[in-house]
Amino acid sequence: MEPIDDTLAQRAKTHGDYHEHAELACALRELFATAGKWRLLTRVEKDAALMIAVKLSRILTGNPHYADSWVDVAGYATLVVKDLEVYGAPKVQPD
Repeated sequence: MEPIDDTLAQRAKTHGDYHEHAELACALRELFATAGKWRLLTRVEKDAALMIAVKLSRILTGNPHYADSWVDVAGYATLVVKDLEVYGAPKVQPD
């Protein structure tokens, strides 16, 4: 077995089937884009939301008890909070 095959096999144990994960992650990202306030998010907020969608799809298609996935979700949310503390909220506020 090639080293990359070993890595992929290990990831499948924690993250689940990649095809199933990709389908769900893309569906979540597409759903986010339909939200009325999506356009008001900063790039940092959008990126964090998209990465959280990826992590949630791994949780829902892989091992839901893999703590590192939950830590990643918290990490991306924390990055948004820190960005808002440094740069503040954008001038355009939601209705």
